[in-house]
Amino acid sequence: MATNTDPNKPADAIATVINDAGVPFHVRVVCEGGRYGLDNCLTHDKAEPMVEYYDGRSGQFVSRYYLDTLRERTDKHGRCGLALDCGVASWSLDACAFEQSMRAVEAHLLGVEQYAAAANDNS
Repeated sequence: MATNTDPNKPADAIATVINDAGVPFHVRVVCEGGRYGLDNCLTHDKAEPMVEYYDGRSGQFVSRYYLDTLRERTDKHGRCGLALDCGVASWSLDACAFEQSMRAVEAHLLGVEQYAAAANDNS
């Protein structure tokens, strides 16, 4: 297993995408029972996963969304970007980076579901 050598990357980040301004964002999925928030002081208590974005230059948390919110965005608007924080111009994802992050999230969750199904089959 590869070791995370980027001190600004959450240990459980599933992907890194780069926006059209060259800013990297680490993508993290928080499933039910997962820890999140400042110093991981909160526990996610809903079945719907959350998706978090971190600025890859500093490791600073930028934004968090429920997965269904992001899915609805693509269903309504098609190929589009996402403003992660309107107060910081560079904290946005162009359409390509947003699509890459969503593909990574969906692939990660598919792997989690397959793992859970296999574990249930073996019990």
